[in-house]
Amino acid sequence: MMWTRFKRWFYLFAVALTQGIINTTLAGLWWVITGNGREPDPDEPFSSRVGRNAIAGKRWALIAEKIVDGIFGAGHCRISAEDPED
Repeated sequence: MMWTRFKRWFYLFAVALTQGIINTTLAGLWWVITGNGREPDPDEPFSSRVGRNAIAGKRWALIAEKIVDGIFGAGHCRISAEDPED
């Protein structure tokens, strides 16, 4: 039971981390410096951003998708991109 709660907590922590640090900070900084892409949404997880850009065929996202899906399971990024609640 405790292991199940720990796994759920870790998942929630990972989502918060990807939203706050990876997506908003790094993608936001890239957007400020280059003006490329769209303004990052602070509520969008990194895996959703990767999935959305992988669907669009962006090379960086196709590479990142393999890494993220390797950690969280096959199809995670694209499913996350389609699910507005994730």
